[in-house]
Amino acid sequence: MIYFFVAKNLTEIDHFLPLMHSLDSEKKTVILSLININIKNHDIKKKFSDKLIRNIKIINFFNNNNFFINFILENCISISELLKNKSYNPINYVLAVLRYFLFGNPKLIKLFLTKNKLLTYFSKINPEAIFIDNNFEITGYYDCINFISKKLKIKLFELPHSLTLSKRPIVKKNKDKNNFLVFNSEYEINQYVDNELNYNIIKSGSFKYDKTWQDLLFENFHKKKQKKLILYIMTDHGDKNITAEFDFLYYMVTQEYYDFMVCPPSRDYYNFFKKHKNYKLFESKINFNDSLIKVSQQADYFFTTISGGVVDGIVRLKPIFFLKFLQNSKHKRSLIFDEFDCFFKFENFIALKASIDKNKLSEKLNISQKKKYIKFLKKYIYFDNPRNEIINKFKNYVTKK
Repeated sequence: MIYFFVAKNLTEIDHFLPLMHSLDSEKKTVILSLININIKNHDIKKKFSDKLIRNIKIINFFNNNNFFINFILENCISISELLKNKSYNPINYVLAVLRYFLFGNPKLIKLFLTKNKLLTYFSKINPEAIFIDNNFEITGYYDCINFISKKLKIKLFELPHSLTLSKRPIVKKNKDKNNFLVFNSEYEINQYVDNELNYNIIKSGSFKYDKTWQDLLFENFHKKKQKKLILYIMTDHGDKNITAEFDFLYYMVTQEYYDFMVCPPSRDYYNFFKKHKNYKLFESKINFNDSLIKVSQQADYFFTTISGGVVDGIVRLKPIFFLKFLQNSKHKRSLIFDEFDCFFKFENFIALKASIDKNKLSEKLNISQKKKYIKFLKKYIYFDNPRNEIINKFKNYVTKK
């Protein structure tokens, strides 16, 4: 049996991988197809490691019989890489420009990747199920994939794109009622769909925080260190105060009490310094090589502004710090985390520096905090499902249905 996953960026892979790995462990054929030409196959294997990828087949969603398209994809030519490598070959620059404009425009892409071509492709491989994320509409292929799944009678599952934990207005989407909509929590259901409509809703909980998966990550990626490590999970949201963040980063890379690492936004890691040229100063502390699921196993403290990635620390009962002073005062978001007083919050930079300078960051949680962590996880991550059965329960549903 073949199980076909389509990902737009690394964020989805972070959430898809536990399920893909489990299916692969049972000798199922698993295909991961990328709809983002900026993500290269070797980047995925490096970020998530061969130990986790194993036999998962990685292809590009745009692969087809067109020689020109495949040539551009296989050579992964980009203008930034040519400039970085000081290439002077004019042909490469022409190809890079064509690649940028062709694959950067959904309407042009559809000239080469039509509904009929995709229908022919899926007819040949005949997967048991197709998995996309619940924000797939932005690709322009949502209706196309829906049409193909109905035509070929393939089950189509919409998996969580990420953890939605900031309170912001989200337009409830006109989801196809034939699809299986998978959610981490009741909060996400209330944001994305109208409960009055008869959708196929699966309350799975988050695969990423299944205990067996977390144990596997700890076994493979946990490392002992001389100093405690602070992991700053950076976001790319527009409501962040960039000036304040620069000052914060400058202080963190120069303080001597803790090791410090930045996990950058996965969405644009390939052109990060093009957007943040002055951050080049902190390059040695920004980890582009590893995914969050790997570096989180090494961290003792988790810092962020609004990222749901800190749940990687919550499941390990690590201190979580929300840096409120890094949010733009005009556009501060209310977070689900704000409902819980077990997380640490810094409203100003001076208070944070005072704690670090005195080497007095809270290292351990008390019993009351741990109970509140567990309450948070049950409400927003597990749907009250047993923590060690999340992946298997959903996998059995998929494979036996």
